[in-house]
Amino acid sequence: MEPISYGWCHGPAGDAQVFRLLGGITTDPVWPALADRCRHTGTHSGLPQRPRPGFWDNNGRCCGTAGVLALACDRIAEQQDPYDFAHVFVADLVARAIRDTDGARWSNHEHRATSSDLEPCTGWAMGNAGTVRELLRFVRLSRGGDPRYAFAWPDLLPVPASVRAAWATKPPMPAGCWPQATG
Repeated sequence: MEPISYGWCHGPAGDAQVFRLLGGITTDPVWPALADRCRHTGTHSGLPQRPRPGFWDNNGRCCGTAGVLALACDRIAEQQDPYDFAHVFVADLVARAIRDTDGARWSNHEHRATSSDLEPCTGWAMGNAGTVRELLRFVRLSRGGDPRYAFAWPDLLPVPASVRAAWATKPPMPAGCWPQATG
């Protein structure tokens, strides 16, 4: 088993948020450097591959794909990172969506239970609300829209005005950058 988790609540995706907040408050360059190291860990982790049961079985914002997508979108907005890291997670979420006449939603897994497939839920951390929020932000970013969240929770660092100004002149993403859902 891996000695660490990679998600938002217990891993580098969330640690990067703390380091971004500390960097914004203190202006000490050590914090952005640590946030960069968190991104490096995420981009070199092999996520979102699921090599065995119990490893990266979740889609949610807390300890799943949507939480790492949040980090990728923050990096796109603030550091002008390329979209490739985010695309991997968007494609994974698109592929894992449950689609039927009731709409689309995401399930998570609990490998220690039978059946391991959990019912999709509506909540923030491990439910569809957190997942959809990150997908909507990615779509807005990819279309050249405002890089901020439409609604910011108290723990979110505001996107600096200089970054927002740069986004106002940024051309939209080229065609084909948003994965097309099938079925």
